[in-house]
Amino acid sequence: MPPASPRHSWITRARLWLRGRPALHGRLRRLAGPALRALARRGVRLWGTSSYASWVRAHGTLSAADRDAIARLVAAWPDPPVFGLVLAEEGALQQLIAQPYPRWEAALAAGRAASDEPRLRPLPELGGGWVLFLGPGDRLAEGALAELAVAARAHPDAAILYGDEDRLDQAGHRTAPCFKPRFDPELLRAGLLPGRAFAIRRDLLPARLEAAPDVGWLLDLHDRLGGAAFRHVPATLLHRASPDAEAGTVLAALKARGLPAEARGEGPPRLRWPLPDPAPLVSVIIPTRDRGELLGPCLEGLLRRTDHPALEILVADNGTEQPLALAVLHRAAQDPRVRVLRMDGPFNFSRLNNHAAAAARGDILLLLNNDTEVLHPDWLTEMAAQASRPGIGAVGAKLLYPDGTVQHAGVLLGTGWPGGVAGHLYPGAGQDDPGPWDQLRVVRSVSAVTAACLAVRRELFLGVGGFDEEALAVAFNDVDLCLKLQARGLRNLWTPHAVLLHKESASRGDDMTGERRDRFWREVAVMRERWGDVLDDDPYWNPNLSLATGAREVADAPRRRPPWR
Repeated sequence: MPPASPRHSWITRARLWLRGRPALHGRLRRLAGPALRALARRGVRLWGTSSYASWVRAHGTLSAADRDAIARLVAAWPDPPVFGLVLAEEGALQQLIAQPYPRWEAALAAGRAASDEPRLRPLPELGGGWVLFLGPGDRLAEGALAELAVAARAHPDAAILYGDEDRLDQAGHRTAPCFKPRFDPELLRAGLLPGRAFAIRRDLLPARLEAAPDVGWLLDLHDRLGGAAFRHVPATLLHRASPDAEAGTVLAALKARGLPAEARGEGPPRLRWPLPDPAPLVSVIIPTRDRGELLGPCLEGLLRRTDHPALEILVADNGTEQPLALAVLHRAAQDPRVRVLRMDGPFNFSRLNNHAAAAARGDILLLLNNDTEVLHPDWLTEMAAQASRPGIGAVGAKLLYPDGTVQHAGVLLGTGWPGGVAGHLYPGAGQDDPGPWDQLRVVRSVSAVTAACLAVRRELFLGVGGFDEEALAVAFNDVDLCLKLQARGLRNLWTPHAVLLHKESASRGDDMTGERRDRFWREVAVMRERWGDVLDDDPYWNPNLSLATGAREVADAPRRRPPWR
C-alpha cells in the first residue's frame, strides 16, 4: 500500500471508511455540515492548510536574499525585457519604484506626475516590449516584474502573460487570493481570465495607449492566435482594487462574435451551445446489479423527466437476482427505448461499460451510475450539446449529495488521498454556492470528470480503447479515460447546467476491506505508473493551492519555487 501522508492519514481512513457507508455518511453530513461550513467561513482550517495571512508571510513576501538573487539573475541576462506600465493614478508609483526588477518605464493614463522619477514618460512616449495597465487602487506585487521577465524570456512567442492576484482590504492586508489555472478558453469567455494581472506584448497593441484592452479585444486575440498565446505565471502579480469586467460587458462581447450567450441573474453570462441538427442519439449506459430501490428512480427520471428528443438506455445487468430489481428491469424493458444487456460474472465496471458501448447505437455515450436521479429535464440536452463541440472530450455534470451539497464539480488530479491519484473538486459546497471566483457557476475545463455521469462521443470513447478492463476494473477507469482523451489534445469539461442527485457509491460498497482493498491499491499503483507526471501537475489547479482537499485552499508548501531561488 502506498504510504498515506501522516498528517492526513486519519482523515484518509475516516473518509474512505465513510464512503462505503452512505447512510451513516449522509447522517454525519447533515449533522456536522452546517457547523463545518460556518468554521470555514470564519477562516478556520480543519485539514492542516494555511490561512492566507500566514501563507503570505511564509511564501508571498520577498526577503533580502530574494532581492539579491533577482539582481544577480537580471545582471546575467544580455538583454532583459523592458516593461511599460500605464498607471491610473500616481499612488502606484512608489511600489513600482520599490520593485527589485529595474527595467521598466511608466506613464500616467491622464495628466502628468509630480515625481521626478527618471523612468516616467509622457504616455505617447512610453516604451517597453511588454505593457501592463494598472487600474485605480491597483498595486504591483513585490516580485511581479521579475516573474514576468522570466516568463517573457521563457515564452518569446506569448502574447499575454497573466498571473495570480489578490485584494487589499481597508487596512491594507492582502486577502481574497485568486490563484488561476493555466489557460482555459471557457474561463476567457466567462470573463474570468486573464483577470486584471496581465502583460501584453507591445507590438500587438495600437500605437496610442489609452486604456486596458477590453473583453472583446482579448476574445479577438484568442481567435487570431489561439490559446497557446496566453501563458500563466503561477505567482501573485497584483494586489487589486479595480473591478472585474461587468457581466453586461462580457455578454455584449460574446454576442458581438455571434456566440450563443444569455444573461443570468448573477454571475458571468451563460453560453448555451446548440445541439447539432438533427439532435444526436444519446445512448445512456447504466451498469447495475440488484439495488432496485436505486435503479427504479434512476430509470424513472430518464424515461419520464428528461426532455432530450433522441434517447436509448442500455442497462448493463451484472447478475441481478433481487426480486425488486428484476421487476424494475422487466417494467423498464417494456419501453422501446430500453435494452437490458445481461452480463454475468465478477463485477468489472470497465467491462460492463465497454460491452454496452459496443452495443450502443448513439453518437454520444452517457455513462450513468444507477444511484443517480434526474432533477431537471434539460440536463441531458446540456451534456449532449457540450460533448458535440469540436475539440471536447468528456463532459461531467454537477452532482449533489442527498443533503443538497456538492459531491462532484470536476476531478482534481494528484490530491493527497488516497494515493495521490484524484479526488473531487469543491465537495460539500452549498447547492447554490457560486464557489470561489465563480467556479461553480461556469462551464470550465478540467483534467477529468467522474463516470457517475459522463458524456463522450462514441467514436472518441472507442478510439482511445474505452475503459481499461484488465488493470482498472473498478477504480480510476474514468480518470484514465479522461487523461487518454486529454493526451490526444481534447479538453474535458464540467458544466454546472446539468445537475443530478448522486448517492455516491451507494451500490458499490467499501473499497478498503479485504480483497477490495488489495485491488484498489493495485489500481492506484497502475495510475501512478501510467500517469505519474500528469497526476502531479494538474494544469487546472494552481501549484499554490493545496492538494489535501479539492476546496481551493492555499498550500502549506507551494509546489513551485520562485525562479530566482
